[in-house]
Amino acid sequence: MVVFDTIVISAAVIAVFIASLFDIKTREIPDWVSYGLVIFVLLTRGLESILSKTHSHFTYSVLTMLIFFGFGALMYYTKQWGGGDAKLIAGLGASFAETPSHLINNSILPFPGILIVNILILGAIYGAIYASYLAIKNKNAFKKEFLKINREKNIRHIKVIMLILGIVMAFISYILFPINTKLIGGIFALIILLLPYLIISLKSVELSCMYKQLLPSKLTEGDWVQKDIYKGKKLIYKTKPYGIDLKSINLLKKAKIKQVLIKEGIPFVPSFLLGTLATLVLGRIIFIPFI
Repeated sequence: MVVFDTIVISAAVIAVFIASLFDIKTREIPDWVSYGLVIFVLLTRGLESILSKTHSHFTYSVLTMLIFFGFGALMYYTKQWGGGDAKLIAGLGASFAETPSHLINNSILPFPGILIVNILILGAIYGAIYASYLAIKNKNAFKKEFLKINREKNIRHIKVIMLILGIVMAFISYILFPINTKLIGGIFALIILLLPYLIISLKSVELSCMYKQLLPSKLTEGDWVQKDIYKGKKLIYKTKPYGIDLKSINLLKKAKIKQVLIKEGIPFVPSFLLGTLATLVLGRIIFIPFI
């Protein structure tokens, strides 16, 4: 029903917008935003199922929510996203389990699949822009790390290998590819040549811009503490792959630890907002009209 789609879409966009503001400002997404969205959407879809006398609206929302949460958990455990991101993506799954009534889905992918792909595509673009901003903001530290990594022996070997592969790719595309695809081969060859420098740049941004010292009182649950913490010779905190918990934060406060080194990631939730809006407007995968 159009009215239910409108309510759910409005709730989802508002929730992701609020979460984006929190993520940019505090690097933390309040649980009430994610859980509130899930509960509201499931109640709305449940009411829609009752009124339309079919369980599909509610069932699809629950199933897609679980699939999206599984994807978010995978991203979390591989340290690509924070825990708040995984919870929020579950809310988006519940919200967009079916194609909204104002769109016609001609894609080979179901609507939730289009949404995920758009979030990842725009997330990559957003991440590159944000990393560039950090590099410019911390240009001296970035330059120092870039030059240091660029001089490493292994990096020099990788650049030579990529140079050879790029030349081979360009030669093959020029000799063997049809005329209308030679440009694509040339683009791939250029990407191969530039890939080592992209990797060096991203690593330089990480080392020069994403590590900071914080007071224990400034820590939040899920922060990635980088080193084991001792008070004298006594181990107070041992690093965990999925971030610090509240109990450990309180122990650090009690032990009067002065500073803690953490790694601060790029706030990724704004890409959720961008991907959601792009999908709602286009109804297909961005930049790829035929999918």
